[in-house]
Amino acid sequence: MFEIKDNNDVDFTQRPNPIPYNYRLSYKVSQICLILKLSVARGGVSMTKIQMLASALLSDKEAERLVDLTNGFSWNYLVRYDPTVIRALKYGLFDGLIIQQDNEKYRLSDKGKEFVRKIQNDKTLMIREKEFLNTYSQKLTENVINMLMVQWRYDDVNNK
Repeated sequence: MFEIKDNNDVDFTQRPNPIPYNYRLSYKVSQICLILKLSVARGGVSMTKIQMLASALLSDKEAERLVDLTNGFSWNYLVRYDPTVIRALKYGLFDGLIIQQDNEKYRLSDKGKEFVRKIQNDKTLMIREKEFLNTYSQKLTENVINMLMVQWRYDDVNNK
């Protein structure tokens, strides 16, 4: 990274530091826009739902956990609030792709809808993400999320 020379000068050496694709801001913004488009919620999409779907796209194991939840097989689900998703959401808001509504939920702007249309029309982009979201994003309803939170409260009371 850097080297301190004999004359007390500091010499920085630039090295490539690749960032995994799922932590790149451009990927996360695209992912969130797809989530908003394919969730098709009239009242917008909650931060919790965005986080849950983004987590499911991280790995097959996370996807399986979400599928089990939406199918009612397991209520043992922990929501992971990823700071990368929050940062990308803020960037999408700033860039005018995403709108935050008065009810604290999010939806796509016209610019965001056009951006997603381009992603959807390109059959080489985000193939796995599109397939998963087309199948499961509408199954994860706000009602399922609310029931999960009620279950957390119930479990918390029983653990005391």
